[in-house]
Amino acid sequence: MNMVTPSKRRNETITIRCTNQEKKAIKEKADRQEKTISTYLIDAGMAGKERHRDKDRRMARKLIEFTQCLDDCYGYIHSGNIEKEVLEGMFNRIMEGAEGLWENL
Repeated sequence: MNMVTPSKRRNETITIRCTNQEKKAIKEKADRQEKTISTYLIDAGMAGKERHRDKDRRMARKLIEFTQCLDDCYGYIHSGNIEKEVLEGMFNRIMEGAEGLWENL
């Protein structure tokens, strides 16, 4: 027999308002995962918080890398000793960095 300990018992209530279409969509998703609506929403809410935090960290890392590329390119251009191949490589890094930023939006 599966006994729920008092500390794990779900005895709190959250009331949300949604449209009939939203309710149906949530129920369908919960059914597909063989979960109750309550369990589905709790799992989705808790996972969403983690995904958001991870996405923020990835975006911050990509912004730092992108800024570093721009700083390197700026310094190289102002050094006065410019080689076409080096400059092309730097611009390729900048373009890759920009693509990485767009991917993380």
